[in-house]
Amino acid sequence: MGRHSSDTKNYHLAGWMWVASVAVIAILALAFGWNALHSSNEADSSQQHCADGDYNLTVWSSENHHDTAHRLVDNYNGDQHIVRDSCVRAEVKSMTDQQASASISQKKNLTSVWIPDDAQAAITAITKSGLKLSSDKVAVVDGAPILTFGSGAIEEMKARAGTDFSSAIGDGGDAQIAAVSDIRNGTFTSDSSASHGTNKDTAVGNKQSQSAQSSSPQDVTFLLDTSNAMGVMEKGKTRLDVIRESLSEKMLSIGKNKGHVGLWNYSSPLNPGVKNPFRANVDISVKDDGTISAARLNQLGLGGSAYTYDSIMATYRSASYAAANSSVTNHRMVLITASSNQGGANSLDQAIAAIKELNKNNPVQLDIVTLGDSVDVSSMKELAEVTGGKVYAAKDSANFADTLEEALS
Repeated sequence: MGRHSSDTKNYHLAGWMWVASVAVIAILALAFGWNALHSSNEADSSQQHCADGDYNLTVWSSENHHDTAHRLVDNYNGDQHIVRDSCVRAEVKSMTDQQASASISQKKNLTSVWIPDDAQAAITAITKSGLKLSSDKVAVVDGAPILTFGSGAIEEMKARAGTDFSSAIGDGGDAQIAAVSDIRNGTFTSDSSASHGTNKDTAVGNKQSQSAQSSSPQDVTFLLDTSNAMGVMEKGKTRLDVIRESLSEKMLSIGKNKGHVGLWNYSSPLNPGVKNPFRANVDISVKDDGTISAARLNQLGLGGSAYTYDSIMATYRSASYAAANSSVTNHRMVLITASSNQGGANSLDQAIAAIKELNKNNPVQLDIVTLGDSVDVSSMKELAEVTGGKVYAAKDSANFADTLEEALS
């Protein structure tokens, strides 16, 4: 008997095709679920590692090491460092050595990483302030020492982030490791050919070597004592006459190095009607290259008593105001005196308070050169240290030139 056909078409899928379809859908669902779970776990892991969010680490750097500092910071940030559940991101802040030293002296607005221009002086300033470095060894890159502070005077997180930054540099193969004692003594020499610098050896922390290679321009205001104390005879000349030549040479050398010079002198009011004990012979705002100041120096006479505090306040105020509008970043003031304060309207405490306030906004490092043994050195130290400066003592005028060189190195 023949087969009978039906007009109804058969659209049913074979059983094996149903099974295959279900299997594909299940696999796709599993894969999608796994990716979603993996992404979720990565997000949870990231949040867990940086549970405390971001932390900004400020790196102080001198202008001379600006490029090195930015390269180190970029490398550090690229590795995404995590310290104590915080994602640390470093940033460079330009700071002259005198600005950093002033902050360290006052223990205000401190960071934990400093790349100074003069490492030897920087370590001295840190030690003098009572702060401590985080280690007795530091990384040096391109002749730039990476100084990091311990947690003694700064918060622990800041200290830990700074140590992590320094360790990352030391582990990166781009740095030499130097003993702090060698830098302090000026005996460490960095081989810049091992890094991204020049092929010449660079003395780190050695003031004499740094000065000979490339000292940065300075704006220097000199305040000179012209009281009777500078009229004392030494080797057949007055103290003032003995120091004129070396002081003039220093003024001219500052100008040759693209810096500027100011000259003030003081004693006490010598003429009727004169109220101020000081005179601005050449203000630093004039931007003298030393020529005018050296000429005026040779015209100064002697007489009167030393009204030091009144005079130093006025001179520092002028230097500080000029610093705010200067293209030079290294601002200095040097007091040269052979006498203790002998009068005037202001006390030591008033002078310290005034200088401290001015130094907050427009830092000018005050260094003091003393001649002979009639100066109240302890009072002078209090004035200088407010700005991160020091007192340099010359036994007599014959030793003045070397002492001045040391003060301005």
